[in-house]
Amino acid sequence: MRKNVLLLLCALLVFALVGCSSTAPVDQEARQADAAADSETLSLSGAQTPAQDEDAPLRAMILSLSDGEALLVTQDTEMPFTSPLSEEILGLDGEALSLADLSAGDIVDVYGNGVMTRSYPAQYNSVTKVQLVSEGSAEDTAQYQELLDSFGPMVSAQTELTEPTEQAGTVNRAIAIPYGEDGILFVDVNSELPFTVTLPEEIYGLGGEKITAADLERGNVVEITGNGIMLNSYPGQYPGVTKIQVVAEGSPEDADPYQEIVDAYFAEPDASEPASLQLQYRVPEAIVTASATMGSYTWEGTVPSADGEATSIIACGAHVLQWNDMLELNLDEATEVTLQFYPSAPTSVKVVRWSDSLLGTEDLAAAGEGEEVAVSAQDDAMTLTAEPGYVYAVYAEFDLGSVEYGFASSTLEK
Repeated sequence: MRKNVLLLLCALLVFALVGCSSTAPVDQEARQADAAADSETLSLSGAQTPAQDEDAPLRAMILSLSDGEALLVTQDTEMPFTSPLSEEILGLDGEALSLADLSAGDIVDVYGNGVMTRSYPAQYNSVTKVQLVSEGSAEDTAQYQELLDSFGPMVSAQTELTEPTEQAGTVNRAIAIPYGEDGILFVDVNSELPFTVTLPEEIYGLGGEKITAADLERGNVVEITGNGIMLNSYPGQYPGVTKIQVVAEGSPEDADPYQEIVDAYFAEPDASEPASLQLQYRVPEAIVTASATMGSYTWEGTVPSADGEATSIIACGAHVLQWNDMLELNLDEATEVTLQFYPSAPTSVKVVRWSDSLLGTEDLAAAGEGEEVAVSAQDDAMTLTAEPGYVYAVYAEFDLGSVEYGFASSTLEK
């Protein structure tokens, strides 16, 4: 007979009387805090950080301009950030300018709603006005070269604004190391920095023919063209890739020195652990991926107990409205969110939401059963539309058990 191990010190009597979702285990707070911390180690977490009041601009130097986006550094704290800037750009005397009138080294005041993504470099996507304060030159950016170098080889100051072309952007040479069913790790040949990319449509073989990512082989040497900004994670993440070109066939042995990286970060999943849920959605100039907070679950573990029998795990948690901490997405409008379960896909998913005004309530009866949210499934992908101002609970059934996840979506003030 399988043994039921009640994790998180869930009392049997309470569990029998009121169910798993009504009483918080003593260590659930720590588990949720760990999950929240894990989500923030992602290159782009859903949480966002206020930069300044709307009427108080950020004064910054422009380090580079490329394809309509600027890389800047604040003058007071030397914090680097990227921004598409805005349609309203004013000159020294208040005259209207275009992005082409700005140059690397210029000092500008950047106005907006004060919210930046928690990434490195940060992303300021809600800029409303840019005011030129003083004109500079490319030489003025040299003082920040050490800071730029700290980003790794994927970020470099550009000395002049160029017209966008198919070849515009940063080019890096790397070794391709496919892993799993469709994953590819790249290692920069100069710095040996490992990173993954958002694969572009333009992938070309050694002879210039168009190929797919599945055609890339272990040891291939490729040139990767993109916007030059790598997100601060390990392995790195490079979402702004526009083209990959195979430049040398290489050999599988060339990738052997980096196999331990693949083994460490892309190992086969542990079936004894319940599946995780990542949420992916788009914001201007970026794709955000964040881990949903895990709540109650039951899971048929594969780890044997002392007598050699498999163990069934039950983790008892509070109602999602009573969680002390959970992933928070900052949205300014209804946004399509993709649900990515790992390592296994669920057999069924149900999503329910409540107004975030009920967060922390002790009267669950008054909160009611919530409003069910439609989930669409197409091509093995599940999506829902999340709106600001709600708390979401995701109930997923798997072959090995069931898991509850949660996240909140707060209103992004403008």
